[in-house]
Amino acid sequence: MPPDSTPEAAAVAALLRDALAAGQTPALTVISASMRPLLEPGDVVEIEPIDPGRLKPGDLVVLARPEALLTHRFLGFSGEYLCTGGDWAREPDAPQPAETLLGRVRTRRRGAAAIDLQAGPGARASRTLWHLAERRRRLVDSRPAWLRRPLRVGFLLAARIWLRLSY
Repeated sequence: MPPDSTPEAAAVAALLRDALAAGQTPALTVISASMRPLLEPGDVVEIEPIDPGRLKPGDLVVLARPEALLTHRFLGFSGEYLCTGGDWAREPDAPQPAETLLGRVRTRRRGAAAIDLQAGPGARASRTLWHLAERRRRLVDSRPAWLRRPLRVGFLLAARIWLRLSY
């Protein structure tokens, strides 16, 4: 086991793989803010199995990394590796082997409201927020440090308003 790995992460990943193989739809609770505003801490995501070759840039995926599970956006491939990143992160994640892919996020639940992120308004909202995040990375993160925070906050507020108006 790598030095930064945890037996808990490996056990949860094994349970999720078994559930997906049995045709179940496992649900996970989001604990980080790296995918704000689409996914907030406390949201519940349901995942479905998917072959890595069927992934499209912008899909939300769940990866089984040695230290923890990760729910981020699929950005593309680098050879045999999956490239992912959080919408709110400044930099993409380190590329991961395709074997780390557990599944694709199908649904986000926040309270009693559920949104299908693969079809209809939920899919459009997810894709639009992905494009906003990419623009924010290009336009904001290249600015001087004193200007980054206000611009990042402005982008987050605009994305939250857009998300509320789109449902």
